Formats: sequence, C-alpha cells, structure tokens
Amino acid sequence: MTMKSSLFAGLVAAIGATSTASATDEETKNFDGFFIGGELGTSFLEANGSGQGGFYYGALTGVRRQTDSGVVFGIEAALGNIDRSLYDGNSFGFVGPLNFKYQWSAAATFGHTFGAGGKNLIFGKIGYQKYKFRADLDDLFSFIENSPDGFAGVNPTFLASVKRPVVDDGFLLGIGYERSISNAVNFRVGVDYADGTNIHQWQPKLSVLFKF
Repeated sequence: MTMKSSLFAGLVAAIGATSTASATDEETKNFDGFFIGGELGTSFLEANGSGQGGFYYGALTGVRRQTDSGVVFGIEAALGNIDRSLYDGNSFGFVGPLNFKYQWSAAATFGHTFGAGGKNLIFGKIGYQKYKFRADLDDLFSFIENSPDGFAGVNPTFLASVKRPVVDDGFLLGIGYERSISNAVNFRVGVDYADGTNIHQWQPKLSVLFKF
C-alpha cells in the first residue's frame, strides 16, 4: 500500500470514528431538543385563609439544551385547569363562588443528569404563573338565596359585575425528577409552588413528555 493510500485510509477511518463518537454523544443526550406532553396532578390552594384541593390537568411544551457534561437548561410553558370551584371569593371582592377558567405558566428550567446512560434528570424551575376565574352565576345566586340577607344584602353594582373575569398571578418555583424511557418518551414527577397576590398553591403532578 502506498503512502498516499495509507493516508487516505487513515483519514476515512478517523472521519468514521468521529462520526460514530458524535452519534454516540447525541444518543446520550436524553434531555435535548423540543418536547410536548400532558400532565395530571392535584392542586392544594389557599386563599384568604381557607384551603381547598382539586384535580389538575393540562399540557406543556418546551425546548432544552444538554451540554456534554450533563447540564440541562431550557424554557417551558404549561396551560391547564383545576376541576374545582374556589368558593372563597372574598380575596377578590366577591362574596360567592369562583370557578377556575385556566392557569398558565412560563418558566426557565435547569438541572443535571445522573446514573447509567445519563437517563435520569433532577431539575428545578423558576418562572411566572397566572390564574383566571369567573363567577359561577347559578352557584352565586344559590349562595345569595341561602345567605341571611338574601338578595337584599347584595349591592346591585356587584351583581352587574359578576361576569367579569378575575385574574391572579405571581412567581412560580418547582423541582422534579425526569426519566428517559426511550428515544421518544420521558416520564416526569414533580411539584410546583406558586405564590400569587391572593392565591398560594402547591401542585404535585405526573407528566409524560414526547421528544422531537
């Protein structure tokens, strides 16, 4: 074999080895790229001194980058609802029940992989969360009719304004664990804490994420 042929063969072998190593590196990055998923959980809310719980369901999406050292950072957004009325409306100037319309959040995430194959991730998040409520008219009128003063004790201006939405928002903190099940699916468990102007919420939840 000539010197030129040997050099060419060595170059091809080096390129092949580099490509294989790069593919291997990409395969170990189980938390890199876009994702979309669904989540279920329980919400424990406190407003104006009274606490209630409810069933939470929602969807989330985001994008992350994973470094060669296993550091993972990204951004994500979630939109969901709580299947429960928040009956204490006093914090918002209401005397009757309020129904959840939705909650949404946007957060920055950061974490680190661990374990065999880098398939485990522990992460934290910090961001913003917003809630929207609306008075339930049927429940509201029932509430007023059963109150000591009935409708006579209710300001007409208040009744005229019950259809307006009620908004509350604040900062969001969270922590969680995520496991790569396959090249396309991850499983996540975590808990979020949101501290709004009137609402304080703990929300443990389970999520299934589909990676792209």
